Amino acid sequence: TPWHQDLPYWPLRGPNILSIWVPFDPINCQNGGVSFIKGSHRWKERYAPTAFGKDSGFGEIYEKMGWEPLPDFEKEKKSYCWLNFATEPGDVIIFHPLTIHGSGGNLSVKERRRALAMRYFGDDTLWDSRPGTFIEKDTLRDLLPGLNLNDGDVPNSPLFPLLWPS
Repeated sequence: TPWHQDLPYWPLRGPNILSIWVPFDPINCQNGGVSFIKGSHRWKERYAPTAFGKDSGFGEIYEKMGWEPLPDFEKEKKSYCWLNFATEPGDVIIFHPLTIHGSGGNLSVKERRRALAMRYFGDDTLWDSRPGTFIEKDTLRDLLPGLNLNDGDVPNSPLFPLLWPS
């Protein structure tokens, strides 16, 4: 998984958004453990999303956004404080969606690397119709039938269930 922030991929805006990552397998640096740059969510910079593979079809979408590309974190690796976690099935890592993170490939021939990534957001979160989010890709939009939101709408359809009513 290349270095990235989560929020630039999503058609959402607001201060109360979380990324949640739950592994289904024991995960470490050999089989693709996630690394984070400590404090990077406080930079407030939104970098251009990175295409996850040459054939994803997102490269052109991201280029038209005109956002600043991610710096070469590998080149300046010693300039940052990196956080890495060995995790067990059922562990939960919760982080800000502007936190820069990524993982190396699974170098193990015996261990799997499966995990569930979820997004939770507060009632002050709004739909953001800016160009470049995953929703522009028809193949992904088709996975969300009935999605009919306009810029500035509160995402409160059955696709976004309310977890905790006030």
